Amino acid sequence: MVAATLDPESVRAQEDSKFWWSELSPPLLSLMQSAGYSAEEQDLYADFVNQFVVPSLGPEPRTSKSGARVPHFDSFCSDDFSPAELSWNVGPKGYKIRVGSEPIGAHAGTTRDPFNQDEPDAVMARLLRLHGGRGAVDGRLWDVFKRHMFVDARHAETIVSKMAANEHMTTNTISFDLEGEHPAPKVYFYPIPVSLLRDTHAGDVIAETLQQLPLNVTPSLRHITDFLARHNRGRAHGAENLRPELVAFDAVAPELARFKIYVRTKATCMARVRDIYTLGGALARPLVEGGLDLIRLFYLHVLGLTAPEEELPASSHRTAGIIFNMEIKHNQARPVPKVYIPVRHYGGTDLRIAQNLSAFFRACGFAHMAETYVDAVQKAFCTQDFSTTIGRHSYVGLSFNKAGPYITMYYNTMTFSAGDERDAAGKLVGPAAWKQRHLLD
Repeated sequence: MVAATLDPESVRAQEDSKFWWSELSPPLLSLMQSAGYSAEEQDLYADFVNQFVVPSLGPEPRTSKSGARVPHFDSFCSDDFSPAELSWNVGPKGYKIRVGSEPIGAHAGTTRDPFNQDEPDAVMARLLRLHGGRGAVDGRLWDVFKRHMFVDARHAETIVSKMAANEHMTTNTISFDLEGEHPAPKVYFYPIPVSLLRDTHAGDVIAETLQQLPLNVTPSLRHITDFLARHNRGRAHGAENLRPELVAFDAVAPELARFKIYVRTKATCMARVRDIYTLGGALARPLVEGGLDLIRLFYLHVLGLTAPEEELPASSHRTAGIIFNMEIKHNQARPVPKVYIPVRHYGGTDLRIAQNLSAFFRACGFAHMAETYVDAVQKAFCTQDFSTTIGRHSYVGLSFNKAGPYITMYYNTMTFSAGDERDAAGKLVGPAAWKQRHLLD
């Protein structure tokens, strides 16, 4: 019997997947073990990731003459352009692991697919075929957002000519919470390209798209848009405008989906955090106050700040500052806030961050995490010396609901960064040393 011979393209695809699985699987399996997943659950979700995430992470990186890996496409998923991210959710009801990625196509970043739209579309098509278009995964929202936010490749030069030097080229990322029999995707749209093409703001594109949906999201959305308008009208001369830059949604039946609008500010003091987190006081409720108390604890234990007007160290990096996520739903009266803090810019080495997170967990009542976190995270990323590097911890997300605090650590898989890179002034910055490229032809 003669064995079947694979064509060269299939062989390359297998080699690419083998590389990305070797990058992703050790920390993924380790984090699932630390989060209490059973052996059966680990096998189930490892198979899922291997089927729906790994094959879409793009070609295996090439190696430069100096021996450094070079990204196929500069993904906004991570500061060093690694296309995959892992996260660990901690809450009163237990732990959960999430896998996020930017699916990357063969021609991503070139004039054929400048904003990497082909592969995210292919991933969603595969998921929809698996589920028949409805059920665990519903494609209706994807179709609406794609129609409003994808751009034709012929506009690439025009769009890139308007881009800031540090602006990214990503259109989509996709994440999966590893829970249930069939993890449903959360889809993220970055409307930077379409907003530049239309000479408008990303926030305007987001609001227009949401208002096209056959849903009642206007009450919650109006809280957000009214606050941003008041803030931007009343800001001091030279102060930043606040504008949404990202929207995400659950790819489920539209009436059940959560929509998340993300706003970033370079101002980092607790007073500014309170103002935005409460939308100028409009969201002042006990659960929102609980979230603010959680953020204050984080500022104290992880960042070392106590004064309301004290700012974190200034950084001009594209991903510096504080991100706010305002969650809205069909027939929901008010948004639900969440905050994300890019600890890689403010928290010191990864060992210092891990140790300070342990103290933070203890203050929040998570005794087991306080005792085990430092060892667990170093075990997951065992090739890294946490005491001398930076960048593995990318963000920490904080929110508060009826059950209590909800904390999420996001991890850069650091395919391209060693974590020991320094800037021109000699400061340890790790993945933040990488510089954005635009069209790659």
